[in-house]
Amino acid sequence: MRNWRIVTAAAAVVLALLAAVLVFQYLNEADDRAAEKVEQVQVFVAAKTIPKGISGDQALAENLIESVEYSKKDVPASAIESVDEITGRVSVAEIAEGLPIVASLFVLPSEAGGIATSLEDGEQAISISVDPEKGVASWVSPGDNINLILSIDLADKTVENSPSGKVTAFLLPGIEVMSVGTTTVTSTSQEGEEPQVQNSGLLTLKVTPRQAEQIAHAKYLGAQIYLTLNNRGFDAEKFEIPVEIVEGVNLFDQELTFARDYLTKVLAAAESGGGGA
Repeated sequence: MRNWRIVTAAAAVVLALLAAVLVFQYLNEADDRAAEKVEQVQVFVAAKTIPKGISGDQALAENLIESVEYSKKDVPASAIESVDEITGRVSVAEIAEGLPIVASLFVLPSEAGGIATSLEDGEQAISISVDPEKGVASWVSPGDNINLILSIDLADKTVENSPSGKVTAFLLPGIEVMSVGTTTVTSTSQEGEEPQVQNSGLLTLKVTPRQAEQIAHAKYLGAQIYLTLNNRGFDAEKFEIPVEIVEGVNLFDQELTFARDYLTKVLAAAESGGGGA
């Protein structure tokens, strides 16, 4: 009888210890679950209602997207982690205020039924073609911001022996590239691979009506158009276009002595009645 009591007491002690361990484990797991539920992470959400067809760049410029703390358990798996994921893209649906921005809500213009959806009132789309040498070696991609530099002979072709008017200058700074090539992306043959940007020499630009006229007339006059690529934070309003337009006589930042000497001889000959150099 005495042995039975000892065994019973020992079993009770073991059961009590096991119960304590299980309770401790359960409480720890409960704490972990609670911490996961309340854990906050930074997520990009719609600060205001984002309309359908707006570009990601414009939505960011108009402060329609902001980064806020969000409960981790409520963050969609496809929520964007960087605003770079929506630059050069347009929204395919209206996004209500407060909703997280997911990648599928912004697509390339060519995938959204055409680039017209990303044009606002007063904006036009115009295409130009440049070879790699003049087009930053085909590094320009949709969503990039570029400048157009023009090299042109402005001599009056209707006047015989008209002096050369060959000049080079910035024509338009801060132009947005809407698409590159006849299509923005090309499909890949391998399943699961990401679409590749088609680096064609054909670019479609977002411009004002006046800028569209300038580009069209420059091409009509046979001008050579060169592109320069700006950084992501480029502000066209703060860009200072060089005041002096480059010509043959001021191409270099140093004195062209041969040109000076030549002009001196011409002037001297004219004054002496020689009429030439």
